Formats: sequence, C-alpha cells, structure tokens
Amino acid sequence: MSAPSRGRKDPEKDRSARLTELTARGALQRQRAAGAMFDVVDDVRRHRLQWRVAGMAATGLAAAGTAAWKLFGKSSPAAKIGRAASATSIVLGLGKAFLRVRKFL
Repeated sequence: MSAPSRGRKDPEKDRSARLTELTARGALQRQRAAGAMFDVVDDVRRHRLQWRVAGMAATGLAAAGTAAWKLFGKSSPAAKIGRAASATSIVLGLGKAFLRVRKFL
C-alpha cells in the first residue's frame, strides 16, 4: 500500500465532489426548465383564450351581418315592402294628380 503522493488529489474525493456538483447543477437546470415550460404553457393558454374570444366575436359579427342582410338586403321582405310602398306611392300620386287634372277638363 502506497501512500498518496503529495500534490495529488484523491481520485475518489474528486469523483464524489464532481458528482455532487453535477447533481446540484442538474437540479437547478431542471428547475429552470420547469419554470420556462410553465411560462410557455401559460402563454399558450392565454393566446388560446384570446383566439377563442376573437372567434366568438367574428362569429357574432358574421351572424349579425347575415341577419341584417336578410332583413334589409336587396331581396329582403323589408326591401320588397319598400319597393311596393314606392310603387304604391307613385300610383297614388298619379291617381291624385289625375283627379286634380280631371277637375279642369
């Protein structure tokens, strides 16, 4: 059995210290990675919620636009009634004018 020489470190102590250091570094890196993943997951959830709200708003606008077009569009009942009212107004106006002119004839 030879005694360790001066100036040289014990290889077992070096290995043990290195393993302890690497274990501590690995734990710290895992903790940082977990924190970063939590932040990413939180961002994804927030963006998903924002897109869901935007989708609902777009759906509501599209439904409102479709309803407005059905109610007030070119071939809607309101437009048909408006055209009929215009035609009726013209016919009544011409009839009234004819009755006035007839008084003078």
